[in-house]
Amino acid sequence: MFNFWQQFKNELESQKIDFDFQSLSPQHKANVIPYLINKLDNNLIVATVCKIKQYPIYKNQSESDRYISDGFVISNRCAYFINPLDQLNIQVAYERTHFDKVPKFTSIGIIAANNPIFENASKQTLEIGNEHSSLKFYKKLIKVAMSQNASDIHIAPRSETDIYFRFRIDGVLIDNLIDDLDIGSYKFVANQILAQSGGESGNYINIFDGKINFKDANVDVSIRVSMMPTDFLYQNGTNISRFVLRIHDNLSEVKSLSALGLNTHTYEQVLNLTKLNQGLVVVTGPTGSGKTTLLYALLSDINNQQLGVSIQTLEDPVEKKLPGLDQCSINKDAGTTYERGLVAFLRQDLDAALIGEIRDETTAKKVTEVAMTGHLALTTLHTNTALGTINRLRRLGIDDRDTADTLKSVIATRLVRKVCKDCAVTTNTSNKCFDSYRNLFNVNKVKSTQIVTHGDGCTKCNFKSYKGRLLVAEIFTLDTQAQLMITQQKSALEIEQYLVSQGQQSLWHHATELLLQGDTTLQELKRVLPPYSSSTNFNNEGKGEAK
Repeated sequence: MFNFWQQFKNELESQKIDFDFQSLSPQHKANVIPYLINKLDNNLIVATVCKIKQYPIYKNQSESDRYISDGFVISNRCAYFINPLDQLNIQVAYERTHFDKVPKFTSIGIIAANNPIFENASKQTLEIGNEHSSLKFYKKLIKVAMSQNASDIHIAPRSETDIYFRFRIDGVLIDNLIDDLDIGSYKFVANQILAQSGGESGNYINIFDGKINFKDANVDVSIRVSMMPTDFLYQNGTNISRFVLRIHDNLSEVKSLSALGLNTHTYEQVLNLTKLNQGLVVVTGPTGSGKTTLLYALLSDINNQQLGVSIQTLEDPVEKKLPGLDQCSINKDAGTTYERGLVAFLRQDLDAALIGEIRDETTAKKVTEVAMTGHLALTTLHTNTALGTINRLRRLGIDDRDTADTLKSVIATRLVRKVCKDCAVTTNTSNKCFDSYRNLFNVNKVKSTQIVTHGDGCTKCNFKSYKGRLLVAEIFTLDTQAQLMITQQKSALEIEQYLVSQGQQSLWHHATELLLQGDTTLQELKRVLPPYSSSTNFNNEGKGEAK
């Protein structure tokens, strides 16, 4: 196989394709097949695809043993494609199997370019040139995203002639699960998305935010649509737009705290929050880090455990309906803002409130007021660490004495990818790795010969080496001494060192447990978590080892 790579080395390098395929990321592997089909020798195509994905090659079968379509062939329960990584085409083939005389398939294969059937199979499965076909494409796009458990769809121009699609799967953007779209067809798709989300068809200049409620068969999702113009232009001089579609599955159930996968220490700490009847609880982390999942689980448990309580939420927007709660979405056009909603909260005879996010000084002061007037207030902030909340509230104008009086707990969350168990292999930690994390590893009794796990890539995880994600969290509950340190304007690091010395745990404590259990990798932890600081006192002096 590698002789083929040497033959086309210069051309491949000019295309920025790494010809060491074993080291390629999944999205780069997906780039290769369409390129090879157009540029390189058929033997190279077959060798490459078979090496990467171990796909069977289509052999001519009798007419009675096969089903031929414009985009694929089904024979002996295997569906063969020109580009077997095109998830949209696979979705089309799968849906065809629901019709009479279209056989079902359980595996994927490839059609070699020198096969006589190639000419028909290489035709576009879907020609997008009118409203009806663009609607079909839009629906299939959503279904493919759902089948891949994608949280976001990115649609953007690659040039002034081509549009590409990317799915965020397990927190990482993946390219080429759907082939590029020509710019002429894209206009119809863009107008379809705008029409479905309440936008103005043909208006690609103005920034637009909208919402789609999508229901089809077993799919029921809410989609937040964000459109922005780009510097790429249509031939008439109009800006070509890019879209990001964020998907919320309405059929997924709200998890309880016990189902979040927290370690024993963190779970017990969070569970104690369900007994609070006043004060402020802040959950921090970047977008898509599991903050809302944790807060919904916490609210659900509070509602189930505390009888006769009134719980209200103010969110932008409400992501999931929770039974027994009164939820309200921000609607600036109707005058429903965080500021006005928080003023109304104080007249609503509530016991607990979820405020979606503290974004500015006004909201911060109103949330603090809710907590100071005998209510339990739950909210989120964008900070890297849990105790970074203290400095953030200072910058938002909250007096340290008010923070010390109201702040009960701060939680930081991250989502890390889970090693695919179908292709997991084990190895020893390197000496360099052990030395870098010695303080943390010592707490968890990690030896320099510790066995750790990583994925090797397989069909079950689409060669990503990871499948699914795990919640990693740290929770710091503030005691009297920590509150005093806030009023003394001690740094977040000093407060963290104190709380860890009292037996509380950081993100890296929880993360290391997942590493030792073989659930994730150090590479993934370093990608997602804030940088590990050896200056934090992990020796737990005064309380012994963290539990």
